[in-house]
Amino acid sequence: MMDIKGTIKADKIMPLMCWDVHILELSKNKQIQSVQEDIEELKQLHSVNQWLTDIDFVQHASFDALVVTNEHQVIDWVSSGFKGMTGYEATEVIGQTARKLQGPETTLISRMAIQDQLKTRQPFKHDIINYRKNGEAYTCRLEIYPLVNEQEEITHFLALEHEIIK
Repeated sequence: MMDIKGTIKADKIMPLMCWDVHILELSKNKQIQSVQEDIEELKQLHSVNQWLTDIDFVQHASFDALVVTNEHQVIDWVSSGFKGMTGYEATEVIGQTARKLQGPETTLISRMAIQDQLKTRQPFKHDIINYRKNGEAYTCRLEIYPLVNEQEEITHFLALEHEIIK
């Protein structure tokens, strides 16, 4: 409310909380759209590579980033969320192995456990210490799924990655 001189009376000021809600909603919508675009790209990869593995579960899964590696664990594709989690652009990691994300606190036991699990041809979960581009360590929960072709050969692996906040 204004007085006669056109100044606002302090006792009538209300915070514009609706703007805060609006900005949060816009941010959430942008994240949802980004995840949907990533899932569409993953579906295209599924079609091109003719994987028999059903990946529809990804639409309902919780993850910060998606990573597709070939059978030699070389990164072929990362989702847009990968940069937000690691600081690396896709172009900086495609053609590299996941070892690029490992560092001093990444244990040999953890790396060997992942290698052993990959050989089982079964989906699995594992927590590992990874490092962002800026050198900061973080705990990453991996859910890894083998992707097989029509000859039932594993051609790729899909990793759903989620940062564990402690």
